[in-house]
Amino acid sequence: MSIAEKVDSDEVILLTGEDDMFSGVTVDQKLLAKTPAAFERQLEQSLDAWRKAKRRGIWLSIPHDRTELIPIAQKLGFVLHHAKPELVMLTHWLDENDPNQLPSYAMSTIGVGGLVVNKKREVLLIKERFSRLKDYFKLPGGCLDIGK
Repeated sequence: MSIAEKVDSDEVILLTGEDDMFSGVTVDQKLLAKTPAAFERQLEQSLDAWRKAKRRGIWLSIPHDRTELIPIAQKLGFVLHHAKPELVMLTHWLDENDPNQLPSYAMSTIGVGGLVVNKKREVLLIKERFSRLKDYFKLPGGCLDIGK
């Protein structure tokens, strides 16, 4: 649900989105104003409304084709959280009485390795195709490509 206010004869739609159980908001990016100037007014007024509503953490995703909005959000206290091909996520911790409790972005790689030994007690090794070292061998293994 959007809340509209009149400001300088321009209608400003306050940003809203999904509430979380920690009194935070994940902003609906479909509500982002069309121009940088309008977005700045919109974000300033939304921050005021969130503070009055005792919101704590704000999650703001900026689509990849609207990156001109990122410096505006940073100027108003947002920090970069993570990026994906389709968006840049920024956060803002509003609770001045508590340290920032927003989780950092998960950065992990899932990998696997194996040890294969035959009846002759020979170990299977794989020659690395691309290596800085000549004739580099290793145990078989690999990493998970997320989404593939």
